[in-house]
Amino acid sequence: MNWRHTSKLLLAASFLMALTLPFVASCKEEQKASTEAPTAAAATESDLLVDPIKVDGGLIAGTMVGETGKEVRVYRGVPYAAPPVGDQRWKAPQPVVTWSGIRETTDFGSRCPQPQSSWVSGSMGEDCLTLNVFTPAKKTDEKLPVMVWLHGGGFAVGTANSPPYTWPSLPQHGVVMVGVNHRLGPIGLLALPQLSAESSQGVSGNYMFLDLIASLKWVQANIAAFGGDPNNVTVFGESGGGGQPDAMVASPLA
Repeated sequence: MNWRHTSKLLLAASFLMALTLPFVASCKEEQKASTEAPTAAAATESDLLVDPIKVDGGLIAGTMVGETGKEVRVYRGVPYAAPPVGDQRWKAPQPVVTWSGIRETTDFGSRCPQPQSSWVSGSMGEDCLTLNVFTPAKKTDEKLPVMVWLHGGGFAVGTANSPPYTWPSLPQHGVVMVGVNHRLGPIGLLALPQLSAESSQGVSGNYMFLDLIASLKWVQANIAAFGGDPNNVTVFGESGGGGQPDAMVASPLA
């Protein structure tokens, strides 16, 4: 084989190697990407907001509402404190009672005892310290702003379960909304010397506000599990629900 022929063979071999090396490198990158993909997908999957959700008290499962593309997860009647019944009547709210298994939060809780009103319906009972959560979040780490709704009714009637307060319209704009049921009327505001004597603080008549503070503590402790940001919470309401935040601002407890 002469030198000129050898040179042509070497040149051809070099040309083939130049073409082949990028292809080999590309195959290696694709192989590397394919081996890494399941890990990345698993990490994303673990962040998805799916039922059941762990909150104070145990596991809960809700339901989905809203049109396709604007779905909102709804959790109704979630306890944020123990039932204020029996020895706990006219007392500060106590920590929520735990439950076993998965609690189906698909039905609204009872509205607190109150006079009959034409615009308020639903079951009524003293076991009423519950709230409703509406979240459009798809992942638990979205940190959406949170808005806590306090219903109206002059501190005497009303419930967070009323239809105007349970539509998904506001959450569909990108906020986690919480509606709170609380004691009201005599059950929430009765002040008597005898009740004050039973209190370690020597006061009575502020049970409604203590319920609201307990609900805000629940939000701080649990709302991240629904994709909400506990550091971005707005309290709003109408009528009596508009006056309650003003009163709570005056309390160091809130």
